[in-house]
Amino acid sequence: MRQSTSREHLLLNMRERLVSLFEYLRSHLSCTDDGLTEFFNGRLPRAKKLSKESVRRWASGTQSMGRLNRMKLAQALGCNPETLKDFLEGKISQEQLLEQINLKESIQEEETQAYDQLIELADKLSLPALGRAIAYLGELFAARWKTFEAQSKPGKKTIAQLVSENWSSCVEMWQEIFPLNRLRAIANGAKPTLEELELLEPALPALWEDLVTMQEEMNGNGNHQGCSNNH
Repeated sequence: MRQSTSREHLLLNMRERLVSLFEYLRSHLSCTDDGLTEFFNGRLPRAKKLSKESVRRWASGTQSMGRLNRMKLAQALGCNPETLKDFLEGKISQEQLLEQINLKESIQEEETQAYDQLIELADKLSLPALGRAIAYLGELFAARWKTFEAQSKPGKKTIAQLVSENWSSCVEMWQEIFPLNRLRAIANGAKPTLEELELLEPALPALWEDLVTMQEEMNGNGNHQGCSNNH
């Protein structure tokens, strides 16, 4: 049986505080977990939607929330990601967090209004000016899409590669809970258990659903091809 550690307590406390926040939101909005998902996604761009399964796991305290999803949740709540992080780590109270979030205005409605204003403005532009505006918007979209893909999609990388590339962060999440040799084995291609993957998820630049898919695609012997490292 694993010994309880300060890191374990921190992760458990973060889950409990997230459960408490979701309980408040369900009560305040008079909705279920699925209703919360719809509320969050109504305030997020299409490319940053949260899955119902993830929201259910966070609401029940069965899964920790990684930093990418914390950023999405903070955006949905209309607060600074650092403020949400401070709440989850116990640095500020739930009351202090609630003072910073906005549950009244619809971000989706704001984006719709901005879009309508953009279309109205485009109708007033000359052809050369409209061409320059379209070129600028194309460059802006390409840059934002590239950033989003880099943050949320692991591409063709393996879990071993992600762990190796984010070694320091993984060690911080891992140490004192599991043997470091086991983490080295995962960095070299061993298949992690879901429990191990859940512990690493906050340190890896990938969505939980993508990590689970990669884990399921690995063979069961831990011989999945990884990447060499000097850890």
